[in-house]
Amino acid sequence: MAYSTVIAKTETIEVPFEKFPEHVQQKIIAYGCQRIFNDMVGGAERFPTVEKKVAHVREKIEEFLKGNIGRQAASGVSTEVAIARQEARRLVKAKYGAKSPEWAAFTGLGDEEQLAKLDELVEKNRAHFDKFVAAEMKARAEAAAKRAKAGAELTLDL
Repeated sequence: MAYSTVIAKTETIEVPFEKFPEHVQQKIIAYGCQRIFNDMVGGAERFPTVEKKVAHVREKIEEFLKGNIGRQAASGVSTEVAIARQEARRLVKAKYGAKSPEWAAFTGLGDEEQLAKLDELVEKNRAHFDKFVAAEMKARAEAAAKRAKAGAELTLDL
């Protein structure tokens, strides 16, 4: 399986992971594992003690074992709802700031409580989010059409 990554928020590079030697794959996996779990508990305001950080990571490991990774997968919502929630989350973070007590309080909530807060924000501001979601869905459809057109022009022996 090939993966892609975005470099400098502008350029997408394909990473042929399956072609890497096994020891390289294992190092990348170990780094990613360390990174994902440490990123979950970054920020002193959200998890002020090591015990709270460890407890949160253990909870996330249990969620991963159940197949739940990320809010959209765990909640089984439509793309439109996921887009609205992502935008709501960005707006809350922008309003209060990543280092604010309000953001720490929000991110300190459990996944279900965060989703409920985001859904409440979306409902209270339905007109804004409906426009945003429609524009995002249109942009995604246009991008998919461009990829399909570009793909149709390629020749590849499989």
